[in-house]
Amino acid sequence: MTPTEIEQQAAEDAFLRGFHDIPDDANLQKMSYVQLAALLSSCESGSPRFLVVEAEKRRRDALPAEDKKIVLDESKNPDQPPQLVLTVKALWHDPVLSNVIAGGILSACALFFALWPFGKTIEPVQTVGTIQASTPPATLPQIFSPITLDTLKNLTYRIDKDEITLQDGNREFNPDSGQATPILEKAIFAHLVDHAFGDLDGDGNVDAVAVLQVSDGGSGIYYYLAPVFNDHGAPKVHGPAVVIGDRLEFRSVSIAEGKVKVQLLMHKSSDALCCPTLFRVLEFTVSGKALNCTTKPCSE
Repeated sequence: MTPTEIEQQAAEDAFLRGFHDIPDDANLQKMSYVQLAALLSSCESGSPRFLVVEAEKRRRDALPAEDKKIVLDESKNPDQPPQLVLTVKALWHDPVLSNVIAGGILSACALFFALWPFGKTIEPVQTVGTIQASTPPATLPQIFSPITLDTLKNLTYRIDKDEITLQDGNREFNPDSGQATPILEKAIFAHLVDHAFGDLDGDGNVDAVAVLQVSDGGSGIYYYLAPVFNDHGAPKVHGPAVVIGDRLEFRSVSIAEGKVKVQLLMHKSSDALCCPTLFRVLEFTVSGKALNCTTKPCSE
């Protein structure tokens, strides 16, 4: 190819990456395995973004064993001890192999912290009649396969007193018989309208929150938030979903630092039910596997 053709090809590639919201190769290679897992989980299966991210995962899986290593990173703050940064590659597909390797890594890290002085002399601090021992190293979290969008689309949720199992993100059924029903009969409609991925409980694994839109066949259209926890690689729903309100205008949901943030339009006292105008940002923390709202009022 000529230099001009190479330049045109690069411009086309950059345009396609921007159009499909695909990170460039440099940013993909900088991502940790947990970040890469969360990104892959948010991609629609078979989409260009999914294929590029999956290719990067496969590239890491194919790396030789010597590239799976422990890197010692000296903290920029001289008053803080060095931090152990663990880069683990190719622990994705086989859960049995990943557990065995993770157990070996934890044992090696424990021995490493016990024996390695990090270039400093470790001495007990003598006080009056007591000895202050050094703080033992924290246990590294065990990483499991992340929750995916396909999982959320086919999961069973608790909506009030009903347990509703979605099928490809939707469900319509008769509340009395549980069977599919013609649209003219009374039915419950449930749809997965949005979702977010992130660590809800601080265990280092990718959890999720699902946003569900539910109607009982009347004029009401209710929105619910359902946290979904990563239980050793399997999705786990604890308790009923949290109702937010009727006929809201939902904008977005996100997970950051263990908190769920929701942006939406709610109703002022002067608003008609069809047309909410009050912009709100709701924030939820997680306690006991349940969402707790910290920005009341959190529902209508």
